[in-house]
Order: sequence, then C-alpha cells, then structure tokens
Amino acid sequence: MARSESKIFEALLLDGKGGARPLEENDVKEWQPADGTLWIDLNLSNKSARKWLRDNQFISPGAADILLAAETRPRSLPHGDGIIVVMRGINMNPGAVPDDMVAIRMWLQKDLIVTSRRRRVLSIRDVRDALLGGAGPASTGQFLVMLTGALAGRIEAAVENIENVLEEISERLGAGDIETVRTDLGIVRRQAAVIRRHLAPQRDALDRLARAPSGLLSESETFDLREEGDHLTRHIEDLDLA
Repeated sequence: MARSESKIFEALLLDGKGGARPLEENDVKEWQPADGTLWIDLNLSNKSARKWLRDNQFISPGAADILLAAETRPRSLPHGDGIIVVMRGINMNPGAVPDDMVAIRMWLQKDLIVTSRRRRVLSIRDVRDALLGGAGPASTGQFLVMLTGALAGRIEAAVENIENVLEEISERLGAGDIETVRTDLGIVRRQAAVIRRHLAPQRDALDRLARAPSGLLSESETFDLREEGDHLTRHIEDLDLA
C-alpha cells in the first residue's frame, strides 16, 4: 500500500486471519460490513481528508468532531454502537524530541476502524505492515491491542532513555561538571514531566476500556489491555522517580 502523506486516506480490508488488502477510495464507498472489517487511516494534515471526515457516511458528526480535534488528552468513551479512543505516542519523526507526543484518534466498531492523525505515527505503520505481511490483527479488538502495544513499546524506550541520561548526568555531577549538568537536567525534567502528563490519562483510558462492556473485546483482549495499563503504571512510577 502506498504511504504518501498527500492521500486523503489509506484503507485496508482485514481478512479476519491476520492479513489485509488495500482498498481504493471507490472501493471504500462500496464497502459493506459483510465484506470484512474495514480500516481507514486519515492524514488530517490534508484539507481534503478533514472534509471527507466531516462528510463521511460511516460515523456520526459528534465522533467526527473528536477525530478532527487539534488538541485532546488521552481518553476512551462509548458513543452509539462504537467506542472513541484517543491515545498518545512518542514522536519518532526526524528532528522530533521525546516530549513532543503525537495523538492518535480512533473510532472503533465491530466491522469498522477509523484512525486519524496529523503527523506520521510509526505505530500505525507497524500495524499496517503486520497486516500486509499476514501477521496483523484479525478483529477490531486485536487491532486496538496491537496498536496499544506498539505505542507502549516506544514509550518504554523513551522512559528507559530518560533513566539512562539521568545516570550519565549523575556521573558527570560526581566529576564536578555543574554548569552543563544544570542545563541538561532541565531538559530531561521537562521531557519526563510532559510524557508523564499524557501517560496518566492514557492508563485511565485503557482501564475504562477493559472494564466497560462493549462487545468489541474478547476476554483475552481485555486481559491484554489491562496488562498494557499495568505497564503504563510502571512507566509513570519510573518517571516520578526521574
């Protein structure tokens, strides 16, 4: 599937076995739930994509407003026959800093997934590549678990990097390198504070997803989301120590 950020959206039709095939815009218009689970990923930096989301035939105006929001905190809430989920991930784009976190907004139904973002998100690419390779999610619930896990993996790496930097700063402090330590310590403290600010509501959003009956999540998927929530709690505690 092409990865051009100029496209209105990219769409995949899941086969229910871990694979998927790309769909063009005209194919999406003809899609029916009986065809399989449809995933539409929107690049909101494209004006046409924002218009498509406002005018789309798939989700309500209220849900579309949340997917279009410029700034929003992590959360999850039921809406009609679906669930709205907003998550944050580490910005891995060139030139980005760890505390510049990217937002991913999701509309989830049994046979429909709509994601929206304003910047490239590598975790979205991870799930897409897994599907095209035949090792992706087979259902909406599995999609949420896989994407959450991909986001969590990069968050864990960022937290570990902060801890490693602090250890290095501690060694420099012992050597009497006061002036540069003060500057570097301020940067690390800001990064830790910003990441933690998003992780706490993200943990709460996962907890609500795991507790609220929706029909989208199997017992094993609910368990996996609880595990991801526990991992976020550990990262929050590590950042508190930092």
